[in-house]
Amino acid sequence: MKWNLGSFFLLFLLAVTWMKYLGQSDSLDQQIAQKIILDIRYFCPEMDADADSDKCKTPVTHLPAQLAEMIRETNLGGVILFAENLQTPQQIIQLTTDLQRTARRSSSGLPLFISIDQEGGSIVRLPDDYSTAFSGNMAIGATYARHGDKYARLVGASMGRELHALGINVNHAPSVDVNSNPENPVINVRAFADNPKTVAKLGAAMLEGMQSEGVIGGLKHFPGHGDTHVDSHSGLPLVEHDKARIWAMDIEPFKWVMDNSDVHMVMTAHIQFPQLDSSTLLNKHGKAIVKPATLSREILTGVLREQLGFEGLIITDALDMDGIAQFFSPVEAVINTFEAGADIALMPVRIRKPADIQNFHNLIEYVDNRVAEDSQATEQIRLSVERIARVKQQLVRPETGTDQAVDVAQSILASPAHRQLEQELAQSSLVEWNSGKHSNLAEVDRVHVVLPDSDNAELLAALLQQQSSWEITSGNLNTTAMESNKEAIAQADLVIVGNNFQQFSQSTTASNNRPKAGNRAERAAALLQYAGDHGKSRIYISLASPYAIDNFRPLSDLQLFAFHANSYHQEYGQKNPVFQALANVITGHSKAQGTLPVSPLGYREEDQQRRYTSREPRNSDSVIPAAL
Repeated sequence: MKWNLGSFFLLFLLAVTWMKYLGQSDSLDQQIAQKIILDIRYFCPEMDADADSDKCKTPVTHLPAQLAEMIRETNLGGVILFAENLQTPQQIIQLTTDLQRTARRSSSGLPLFISIDQEGGSIVRLPDDYSTAFSGNMAIGATYARHGDKYARLVGASMGRELHALGINVNHAPSVDVNSNPENPVINVRAFADNPKTVAKLGAAMLEGMQSEGVIGGLKHFPGHGDTHVDSHSGLPLVEHDKARIWAMDIEPFKWVMDNSDVHMVMTAHIQFPQLDSSTLLNKHGKAIVKPATLSREILTGVLREQLGFEGLIITDALDMDGIAQFFSPVEAVINTFEAGADIALMPVRIRKPADIQNFHNLIEYVDNRVAEDSQATEQIRLSVERIARVKQQLVRPETGTDQAVDVAQSILASPAHRQLEQELAQSSLVEWNSGKHSNLAEVDRVHVVLPDSDNAELLAALLQQQSSWEITSGNLNTTAMESNKEAIAQADLVIVGNNFQQFSQSTTASNNRPKAGNRAERAAALLQYAGDHGKSRIYISLASPYAIDNFRPLSDLQLFAFHANSYHQEYGQKNPVFQALANVITGHSKAQGTLPVSPLGYREEDQQRRYTSREPRNSDSVIPAAL
């Protein structure tokens, strides 16, 4: 970066602003607003005050005057952007530029945190037609045995480079949750592994890569979301393990990364951990419940601040998630999380119409009134805002013209180097799990491909066709397609079935002990059974979660794990890296190189020692088994 007089002047102004914050010159309500990040996904400027806010579906792609005024007047700390806000590089850069210009005219003059959830894999916000949509964390975990932290670091840096080019300065990633529960409905393949040391090393590498490009990363979800069977978006999970287990499995990656990397931000989990804090809080229904970590002073201040010595920013997970919103009003959630020690309340209220802006002012005023008479609470807010100002000092960047910023971004976004890395990761992460018999490709003339939807099936078929002389047909897993799939299977030599859901229903077999064609997993199994009955070679592809593979091992000759099923293509002009990697392996042009970073057969007693023992990366020249 070339520094000129204007750049140094900007740094000087930010330094003066920071000193002003140290002097606590802003009012209490302005300090409270600095501790809040809002969701501005939609906004309807003309919507009536009594209209249902949830019916507003007008995306904020340019900064409305009312929102600009709100940011300037309240001294808002930040915003979080979603896919609805993100259309083209030029539009995003104009939006983030306008947001920061507005923030500089607020009383603090501090830049906004402009944040995003861009984890990779299934959690991406940027459109993948102009950005790089890397396979997610578990795919990276599958490369660890052969490549160590190489891909975690490179992917982190590439994501950071693309976000920074668009004016986004905070990424709520990486997740360092240890997925020790195979039935986890929300983490699962978002975890690097089920081993805390592996998770820690890959999480640190991704964080360091991201932050090397000027984007602050945030470890999540403290003290750990890996052993839950409830999604905190829709309920309040409870983890009842003892302290020793929680520290060894869930907290260990956070501790290791904090000890070995520069961590600026940690996100909380909306989860009850009674062995860490069994104290209760009255919810809005008048019932006493164990405090979730997000609202627990014992966990956020006692464990994270005092025991782990964390001095960076504590940010909540979204407060409008049901894990909190089901039980607490926005005001009570904000007050309790601030009392617990959180620096930033993420998404406490939704801004969808002009009346919601007044509601936000009311929330700030109410919190102000509740803490104004408590000197300890006001001092805690002052210290929190100082921490925010120190972190924001790192976000200063000289403003350039929009056209110049767009030119720079277009040279970075989905660059050939990033696309190549995307393909390398997809290829290096594929895992082969063999039940004892390989398909003889020399005897294959006709192939039938079945995936959950027709578009993906046609895409994989097209990529297979590019590398073979096979006659290929394709179908989907809809109930109405079962008969046509069977007709095609009868004519095929090789049957390929892929699915991103593997769980069978309670009653999984009919009276003849064969899979029932009930849910989608059962339909996939039924087609594989049918193919086996007719002497066909069979490959099963696990497109997402690798667990419960036992349902499909007896029904297929070869199993492939891909961890990521998102596809993108424009009449096949743009290849899907994961499907391209699958086609390479299936046609014999490449070998699956990955190693499963989790036990695919579930959480068993005999796996305990392996889960607590580090799997160090091997020398890259060593021979790696195809499966664990």
